[in-house]
Amino acid sequence: MEEYNIRYALNDDIPAIKKFIDKNWKKNHILVREQGFFEWQYTSNKLDYVIGLDSGNRIQGMLGFISYDDNEERDIATSMWKANPGTGFLGIKLLLFVLENEPHRIMFSPGINIRTSGSIYTRMNISVGRMNQWYRLHRQNNYAVAKIVDDYIPDVFESKKLRLVEYTTIEQMLLDFKFNEYVPKDSIPYKSLTYLNRRYFNHPLYSYLIFGVKTDGKETSAIIVIRIQECNGSKILRFVDCIGDLSAIKDISVCLDKLLEEVEAEYIDMYEKGLNMEMLKNAGWRRLDETENIIPSYFAPYEQCNVVVNYCTTDENIILFRGDGDQDRPN
Repeated sequence: MEEYNIRYALNDDIPAIKKFIDKNWKKNHILVREQGFFEWQYTSNKLDYVIGLDSGNRIQGMLGFISYDDNEERDIATSMWKANPGTGFLGIKLLLFVLENEPHRIMFSPGINIRTSGSIYTRMNISVGRMNQWYRLHRQNNYAVAKIVDDYIPDVFESKKLRLVEYTTIEQMLLDFKFNEYVPKDSIPYKSLTYLNRRYFNHPLYSYLIFGVKTDGKETSAIIVIRIQECNGSKILRFVDCIGDLSAIKDISVCLDKLLEEVEAEYIDMYEKGLNMEMLKNAGWRRLDETENIIPSYFAPYEQCNVVVNYCTTDENIILFRGDGDQDRPN
């Protein structure tokens, strides 16, 4: 069996990686066709990509990862894992190379294929599971994006005088939000200021609504990230991330209802792993798999179907949202 040279990719390898993606992953993939997007996705203090080369120096496998900080204790989310057929255990060797050579605290990956890679992760004692999808409807007569069979919307009441304060720069956010106090280093995963600034404030293709959850007269205790998705002449809201005091989610449903009304969106939905389910139910969220409704996740192209998002992690205490890894990116 042929031996493959596994190493970190260099910037000079990017054109060959893009050709490999185009041929072996998906034709005209966003990482190939959108200038600079690959570099934005996979660059921290180096290119965060590993490749496997055959004896002819041709790429036969790849594995990328997204760094949540720049130090050696950072958390990493793997993505774009592919080895060509006939390469034996190259795919597993790529993953082992990252786990053994890339300094990190934990590794995780939302969006795994449970049928193909799930058993590999399990054999490597890496936990796998399914993220929960929750939603909250905006009351209206017709829905152009969702398919609503059960239109029940739990009542919510304003338990605290909260408001959402929008930030357009990270400097503006830090005037209100005591980052080191509300985002301790032992958060799993730990999302550094460098990561947050690049991921949400400076995304090259998406525009995010970044709000501080603020009690009147007090400081911001949490940051929530929301994205507006347009489809079929309608809009929906994606709850993408929450940083800081996660319990703030239980008190912001009235604010989110007002945002739905203001944007004229059909619903807001959330994928998560690790939040308290009773907290979300008490906050008026409904778990999708407890209804017969369809809350779509595919928009490029649009498909009116429910989508299961599975994950793997080396630490089951992790809390994940849709914005983690490479899940909330254009296609």
